[in-house]
Amino acid sequence: MNRRNALKNLGLFAGGMLLFPSCDFSDEKANIVLTKLSINSDQESLLNSIVDAILPEDDTPGGLFVKAHNFIWVYIDECTSEKDQQRFISGLNDFMTLANKKLGKKFAVYPHKERLAFLESNIQNSENNSIKGFLKTTKKLAVLCYMNS
Repeated sequence: MNRRNALKNLGLFAGGMLLFPSCDFSDEKANIVLTKLSINSDQESLLNSIVDAILPEDDTPGGLFVKAHNFIWVYIDECTSEKDQQRFISGLNDFMTLANKKLGKKFAVYPHKERLAFLESNIQNSENNSIKGFLKTTKKLAVLCYMNS
């Protein structure tokens, strides 16, 4: 066997093995790439729905148009401590569970007025501090992004 061909094939094989772990074609993967956080498509979709409920599109562009949801993910990923990141994800997951339990369906399928009322009632009256903190942080960051866009 030719030594050059063997080394070439070995290099291609090693390069392929290095690339292979990053090739994840599952449906659960989120569209945004984050360095510290690991989120799935359900979490990403829920945050999109929350941002759309807080900043809906009408005569002016809404929160989704200015990509406030992406700003929130990047801000939480890069500008907060690991403890705050865990709190945010925990609040998101708790809110997802609560919304599915109380509403019976995914949060995103409800009309805007019902989503907004559900959000406001949980910001004001939630006994779960994790949910309350998550919603307040999300609202604050969405408005911050919107006002600076």
